[in-house]
Amino acid sequence: AGLRSLNDVVHLHSLITVVDCSTFVEHLESLENLESLGMATRDGDVRPLAFLLAEQVQFADRILLNKVDLVPHAVAGKVHALLRHLNPHATIVRTRNAAVDDVRALLAQRTYDERTFAK
Repeated sequence: AGLRSLNDVVHLHSLITVVDCSTFVEHLESLENLESLGMATRDGDVRPLAFLLAEQVQFADRILLNKVDLVPHAVAGKVHALLRHLNPHATIVRTRNAAVDDVRALLAQRTYDERTFAK
């Protein structure tokens, strides 16, 4: 039998990721791996940090682009465009201090659709 999809175990209403606008591009260009950073999920986990970050953005249905106040407007625009390229379907919300006007409304949305990412 086995599991065919995540929906066999749980149902995700949404998948929200927070992106640090002030460090995202730098981390995306990093050659450091998860093991050397102490972020490995198993022994020998040498996936690049950039790979993990890109995956988180690609599978999110909503992205909080945080710390936009700490970078020039042009940098925030570049990061926003990069996020849109990595995930054209996600809703991107610019935030400061990860503050969202209506957290209950954000969490109540049921927008995640596994079929979008099953391709």
